[in-house]
Amino acid sequence: MQEHHRTMVSRAAYGKLTGFILGLLGMIIIIYMLPTLGWGIRFGTLFYAINLGLLVGILSVDIRHPVFPVEFKWWVMGPLMGGWIMFTLMLFIGDAYEKILSQSETVLASFSSPLWMILDGAICGLIISLVVHRKVKE
Repeated sequence: MQEHHRTMVSRAAYGKLTGFILGLLGMIIIIYMLPTLGWGIRFGTLFYAINLGLLVGILSVDIRHPVFPVEFKWWVMGPLMGGWIMFTLMLFIGDAYEKILSQSETVLASFSSPLWMILDGAICGLIISLVVHRKVKE
């Protein structure tokens, strides 16, 4: 592997690993909190978190904005990317998500608004970018 690609591959690998761990945690929570939900949604959560980790791991770098004289640090880009990616998911499945959680008899019924998932994506993005930033020195 060429030296200038090593950083990008490492960022992708650590991002996917962190996304897998967060997705596995989400899958376990779904199994115990929503036992009637199908396995498709459970595994979909896991695979979506892996993709979230990949994208946030690659995109959460320190960059300078091309128009404004502002530098976006990793702790800004991670939550922005995580929240944005989760926002795009909620545009497609927000109604179904709200319906599933509002019928729950657990504490998840309190968080049935799709806006909570955007906050969840931002927090996951921050965690993923923190891990990637600490492990891959740029």
